[in-house]
Amino acid sequence: MSALMVSVSGIRGIIGDSFTPDVIIGYLQAYTNVVGKGTIYVGRDPRPHGEMVENIVCGTLLSLGCKVVKLGITPTPTVEIMVANRQAAGGIIITASHNPPQWNALKFINGKGMFLEKDVVNQVIKRFNEGWKEPLAPWDGVPLPETDSSSIALHLQKILAVPFIDKEAIRRRTFTVVVDCNHGVGGVMARQLLEELGCTVIALGETPDGKFEHPCEPVPAHLGMLCEAVKRENADVGFAIDPDGDRVAIVSEQGIAIGEEYTLAIGTSCILSRKKGPITVNLSTSRMSEDIAIANGCQCFRAPVGEINVASAMKQNGSVVGGEGNGGVMIPEVHTCRDAFGGMALCLQFLVDRNASISAAVTQLPSYCMKKETAQLGSIDADALLKEIERRYSEAKADWRDGLHLSWSDKWLHVRKSNTERILRIIAETKTAEETKRLIESVRGLIPGNNQ
Repeated sequence: MSALMVSVSGIRGIIGDSFTPDVIIGYLQAYTNVVGKGTIYVGRDPRPHGEMVENIVCGTLLSLGCKVVKLGITPTPTVEIMVANRQAAGGIIITASHNPPQWNALKFINGKGMFLEKDVVNQVIKRFNEGWKEPLAPWDGVPLPETDSSSIALHLQKILAVPFIDKEAIRRRTFTVVVDCNHGVGGVMARQLLEELGCTVIALGETPDGKFEHPCEPVPAHLGMLCEAVKRENADVGFAIDPDGDRVAIVSEQGIAIGEEYTLAIGTSCILSRKKGPITVNLSTSRMSEDIAIANGCQCFRAPVGEINVASAMKQNGSVVGGEGNGGVMIPEVHTCRDAFGGMALCLQFLVDRNASISAAVTQLPSYCMKKETAQLGSIDADALLKEIERRYSEAKADWRDGLHLSWSDKWLHVRKSNTERILRIIAETKTAEETKRLIESVRGLIPGNNQ
């Protein structure tokens, strides 16, 4: 049996293996004990087994006496917005995000429309491990499920109301946009948003049926179809949305995937040109956004990886923008969550502001060479490995909040266990590709067996 992944990013595993009805029911019992039994909004991505999981989730919540509002196939940020806007007790999002199609997951949302913080997740895990059983509703106290079809309209309304998105200026540019939904939730919202902004839209994989045509994570290696379509259609820009709609990557008009790190850098540049204030990014995010903040006279705070960690820090320090370098930009005016759709709108605004193509505009941003690699955990003693890396680079500043983050004046290295897969993530960023490669290889040289 494969391992169940449990973290602030949710409870995820392989359907019929580690992610079973008993696991789902057990974690829902624990979740409702910690969060409460009020109104719970339930949304999902379009994986074929999603409806089965949705039926278990909704049936379990109803049996516990919760009022359940089903949103159906809905982007993750949209569910979060609905929970916050409707002042619900919480929400469940059924999605394994970038994991392969055999995976699924429960993402737990609190009454503020945010993921559960680490200490609350630990309470849920403790209840689950104790075999906690919540009392069931009596036969005449089981509520009927409800539906709500207003979620997409609310999300669109919030994006289009952001004061620094100049809708008319974007419409005047009449952009041609190719958007790769890869049969995920992007298909329920992307076209509508882009057409509202006056774009001619060519959509790939727009039917939200979960029949992914390429690997789910929107990294350059997976975006060949989109790159070709952008060139073929002579488009101004291409967008790749991950299966649950909280991350977006950008392809230039030349048909080149510029890298998901640029999504946040572009959003940061766009917002700070209009509204000064702190920003918050995670420890694995490129220094591009930090440099942009400094150039605008603003502070940059860093938080551990995970949406809730960044969102909590943003609220604490009053950030005007934030996010994660995996393509997840967070716009407080919409909601403090990663939002692929808000990210697309900011990118179009950036193009208007710079009056240039994507390929030309990004040359005006700071430039670094980042490399992201992984190693299978297997029998690796991760803690011992991290301590050895710290000893090897004793001259660097060490941050142990999330694995080991080492920083120098001109580069950084981050080695940590993934929240979503049984792997070790190794990320380095320097000024040159050669130096970045050397830094990554030096870490691999310390791994037993030097596994890939």
